[in-house]
Amino acid sequence: MKVRLKPDAIKELMLKNGIFSWSELSRRIGVDESTISLIRRGKRGVGQKVRKRILDYFQVSPEEVFYFAPE
Repeated sequence: MKVRLKPDAIKELMLKNGIFSWSELSRRIGVDESTISLIRRGKRGVGQKVRKRILDYFQVSPEEVFYFAPE
């Protein structure tokens, strides 16, 4: 199973934190923009490093922004 982003939840957190683009999110959490793009479009699962950076940045629980999906 792959870990996926909950698109509505992450967009809401981004807006609450003054982040208006995916490229800005990638810069703030220190993850390559192409990686964020692949994750956002569902072409790639959210790896452990990216999960930790998102959770640390937004200070939320995993259940708030991620879900498990079959491969």
